[in-house]
Amino acid sequence: MNTKKEKIIRTLMVAAAIVLGIKYILTDFGIDAGFQLTMSYRLATGDVMLKEMWEPYQMSAFLCAPLIALWLAVFRTTTGLVLYLQTAGVLVDAAVSCLFYSRIKKHFPEMERAAFLMAWLFFVVSPKDVPIPEYANLQLWLTLLLCLCLLEYHFTEKRRFIVLGAICMCGIVLAYPSCALIFIAAMVILVKHGRKSDAGLFAGLCFGIGGIYTALLLKNIGISGLITVLHGMFALETSHGTKLSEKFLWYAGDAAKIAVGLLIAYLISFLLTRIPAMKKRLPAEVPD
Repeated sequence: MNTKKEKIIRTLMVAAAIVLGIKYILTDFGIDAGFQLTMSYRLATGDVMLKEMWEPYQMSAFLCAPLIALWLAVFRTTTGLVLYLQTAGVLVDAAVSCLFYSRIKKHFPEMERAAFLMAWLFFVVSPKDVPIPEYANLQLWLTLLLCLCLLEYHFTEKRRFIVLGAICMCGIVLAYPSCALIFIAAMVILVKHGRKSDAGLFAGLCFGIGGIYTALLLKNIGISGLITVLHGMFALETSHGTKLSEKFLWYAGDAAKIAVGLLIAYLISFLLTRIPAMKKRLPAEVPD
């Protein structure tokens, strides 16, 4: 592609992303945003986790709650709080996208164009209709950051990326506890492609941070109180009482839909790449 033409296209893509970011800030405020905002506000203003809050997703407030506390400390009002959190979410999403692009570009320069497109798609395609740092967005951001930490460790073997990766892993679990399964994948990668001692460091940090966090929570309510709270949580949020077999059926159905979409995309790309090649191999027409 012509360099000048490519620059124009990229500039237009960046401009479109900025417009979409502004649109997300001003219009995308769904029911989950209100839920996250209310929950995080309670935590920021003094309510105690588990003891006074029974929301199943309360641990995902670890980013929203400090942001709200900062806003209240500086401005002493809730006016503008929603736009502030929406803007913060869009900026975090943009930062993660740019970091993804820079790391892929650095380690795989031949994939620079693909990296730009993937980073752009990561920003403009949201898993939810809300940009604030709620559990789904946090889960996505932190999972990508964990992958980038593992990538940097693979190329540099510097342990600081193990530490950063463990922090991301803990954040993923707080955002959505069932994502603890990602820990298994991370350990397999570290054991297979890194030093076993570093895999042990990663596991030790994850369990150490998790243990400290759990101890702090139990300090407020104790084990008996935790059992009571868990019963209350499951009673309030009936979706968490769904049988595991039913959930696997849902997952299988979703996976099948994704597989069909990927298959269609593959067939289209296969045809688009093969047809020009077939035309080149066709014999030239014989003149009359």
